[in-house]
Amino acid sequence: MKNEIPVWRKILISVDEAAALAGVGRRQINIWRLDFDFPSFRAGEGERGNCKINRVMFERWLEKRTEMRVGER
Repeated sequence: MKNEIPVWRKILISVDEAAALAGVGRRQINIWRLDFDFPSFRAGEGERGNCKINRVMFERWLEKRTEMRVGER
């Protein structure tokens, strides 16, 4: 049986976990990943590596974007 750590306790989270945490879809996370300041990296070899997102930095990144009202007209 695999030990499950709650998302709010993890340092690194997956794209799916980040999407659930932010209340958006996987596609939106992948669009955000194109931003230079997005707190992610590829763990593993080449194209087969998994994207990992620093949860604490991701939460701060979202706060900053909200304060700047990015994406609103």
